[in-house]
Amino acid sequence: MISISLFVCTFALLISTHSFSCSRHLARLAAEENLTTVRLLTFDGGGMRGLISLKIAEEIKSRLGWESLSDGVEWFGGSSTGSIVATGLANGLPCERMESIYTDEGPKIFAKSWWRKLWSFREELYDDAAFVSSLQGHFRNNTVETLRRDIVVLTNDIEGGEGRAPGPIVFNSGLEEQQNIPLWTIPRASSSAPTYFKPFYGFAGHSLIDAGTVANMPTQTAIAAILELYDDEMYKKVRDNIKIVSIGTGIIEKPMSRKESHSMGFLDWAPKITPLMMQDATKLQVANLERTYRDNFVRLDPVLGRSIRLDSATPGDFSYMEQVSMDYIHSEYGNQQIDRAVELLRGETLADFSIM
Repeated sequence: MISISLFVCTFALLISTHSFSCSRHLARLAAEENLTTVRLLTFDGGGMRGLISLKIAEEIKSRLGWESLSDGVEWFGGSSTGSIVATGLANGLPCERMESIYTDEGPKIFAKSWWRKLWSFREELYDDAAFVSSLQGHFRNNTVETLRRDIVVLTNDIEGGEGRAPGPIVFNSGLEEQQNIPLWTIPRASSSAPTYFKPFYGFAGHSLIDAGTVANMPTQTAIAAILELYDDEMYKKVRDNIKIVSIGTGIIEKPMSRKESHSMGFLDWAPKITPLMMQDATKLQVANLERTYRDNFVRLDPVLGRSIRLDSATPGDFSYMEQVSMDYIHSEYGNQQIDRAVELLRGETLADFSIM
């Protein structure tokens, strides 16, 4: 277990003005001055449904003929559970190993003690010890500096501080001041879903909660974080040539009749409003990205036939998520979307560029 004292640091570094970029892509750009294309792969939040995203990502990797998605993708973005996937893939971990976090370790992460079953109305549903242990086991002592590819990951600071209001925080591996951050702390900070886990207090002066509270789909934020690293001339070239693949964790299309909504009161709306807001905000972001980037953007997101809880780690739900993924991959529409993703990401595999 890594001591907290090793990673407690000031988070002001995440929002300070930067004068030097450590982006691995920019290091590559310096070696090949005419290169302007950037490939970005992002993953939404959705708890255990991150398994669906990984199954789709694995299919993309297979069609590309790569050993790892980090062989050719320069940037990975993630929110909440998507931050686990994005950080792992950018670190060179294979999809199959990332899946084990869900299938093998998920039941341990979302296991309630008898005490929490009794007092869950006074505490978060889960202790984070198993979650932290899982992340540390996969990311070990690695820091942002050791990443194979770049990442953009969101979280939300509810504490604020002197001269700093509460609000979204962005991890961007292209920033020099973030290089010493332990990798495991990033998905832990991004996946602190309120009521499920306590906020993450690993950075002094910050109380970090789940990124889904600000943007369950990280794609627009990731694009902005990448583009800010470039000077004005290169900004325009990269903006016009960025290739974006966004993978969701499944959506539920359940229309609500006028009769149903007319008769609903506070208790009826309470469990529906948050999923409705998150899903429709994502739909709006997808529509805006399609209008802005056109053929350079593709969205992959299966339709779910039923809801899957964020903490669902049962064999039955694993089997259902596997089936949803396979049905999407082999459907006419899903197959077309994956082929589009492959075309956007296809290109030369990348050398590993040092940022030092």
